[in-house]
Amino acid sequence: MIPESVKKYLAQTPKSKALFANALKLAPGGVHHNVRYYPPYPIFAEKAKGSKIWDVDGNEYIDFWMGHGAHILGHAPNQVVKALRLQCSKSTHYGIPSEIQLKLAKLICEMVPGAEKIRFSNTGTEATMYAIRFARAFTKRSKVAKFEGHWHGGHDILNIAVKWPMNQPSTSGIPSETIKNTIVCPFNDIEITSRTLKRNASDLAAVIIEPVMMTGGGIPADVEFLKMLKETCENSGAMLIFDEVVTGFRLCSGGAQEFYGVQCDLTTLGKIIGGGCPVGAIAGKEEIMDVCNPSKGLPSAEVAQHGGTFCGNPLTMAAGYTTLKILKENPKIYTRINRLGEKAREEIDEIFGNAGINVKSTGVGSIFLTHFLKKPRTEITDIKIVSTMTDQTKLFDYHLELMTNGVFFLPRNVGLVSSAHTDADLSKLIEATELASRCLK
Repeated sequence: MIPESVKKYLAQTPKSKALFANALKLAPGGVHHNVRYYPPYPIFAEKAKGSKIWDVDGNEYIDFWMGHGAHILGHAPNQVVKALRLQCSKSTHYGIPSEIQLKLAKLICEMVPGAEKIRFSNTGTEATMYAIRFARAFTKRSKVAKFEGHWHGGHDILNIAVKWPMNQPSTSGIPSETIKNTIVCPFNDIEITSRTLKRNASDLAAVIIEPVMMTGGGIPADVEFLKMLKETCENSGAMLIFDEVVTGFRLCSGGAQEFYGVQCDLTTLGKIIGGGCPVGAIAGKEEIMDVCNPSKGLPSAEVAQHGGTFCGNPLTMAAGYTTLKILKENPKIYTRINRLGEKAREEIDEIFGNAGINVKSTGVGSIFLTHFLKKPRTEITDIKIVSTMTDQTKLFDYHLELMTNGVFFLPRNVGLVSSAHTDADLSKLIEATELASRCLK
């Protein structure tokens, strides 16, 4: 029997269905990022502007996915579009240095605590991969510690313990030898993590953490946990890496380091710093970043390799510089989007509570995700609880119900508020949630 929400979805999206059938013939699963597939098929975008996105069937949605969180100013902000058009008239790609690289690099280093030097890459996956390489090159050590439920991109080194169960890679194609130097620790557990890191201190190159665990449930790190990591890394000589591919310039203008008051050695960035274009970056202390410096006359074997055809691409640099300049000059953006995020968490929980459905929305600032609890009053603190004590089927059903009522979330993923979202947009989300609550009992 087909659920009513699926029937409505099918009726509203026939052109997307047809395009998906064609896409299946050309791409495995019909998509070019596994997370973008969901049954019965994903909607196909036609255009987007501000807080809204339109599919090929002409359906309009309030968008809370916002391009994986890249669009903090909303889709196609006028100033960014203007900057892109100007750069397009010059060239879309040089393959050599350009001044706009310097402007964006300088701005990031001014805004992010501890960012003395920076290298641009093309994706967040590349950024975390290179950050691990830089840490290993600097410390001359091999082991890297990461946390359960934390996603750091598609490369092999960190692709373990992302999903339940925690004792294996989250994807096929990773030999055990690849992750033999990867240590997995429980998130927000000071006692066990401290003991594990100290036991491996002599060969520990780095500890990498998402300040807000995103894929694993939208769960913020505890500030005391971050302080423990900072102290432990300082004592052992390991590098503390904040993976801010999502949280960079989202929590506040200085990212998680400013938000939590804890400074790290290396920061990985992405999404927002590209202004909607492909991007990644590694930033940090000069002495660490200089392990990839080719201008010191060292033998190539002693220099950490970093690069990529489109690193520092001028379109990305122009869009990113324009975006960050707006954020720096308008700090009230954060006050507003964080207020909307908090309001979303509170009102969604209230609606489901009134309907007798046990939920708990997590997140911080403009990030939010609603968990459907198997038992009332369950505290959402880590990936184990998300995996075993919440109902992922109900979360999917909720997001599909929202889509059939003009509100878009990528199913089972966090919602993200942009500066283009209005109180009216939030009211639309609340109204759609009210309708969904009647179907999910």
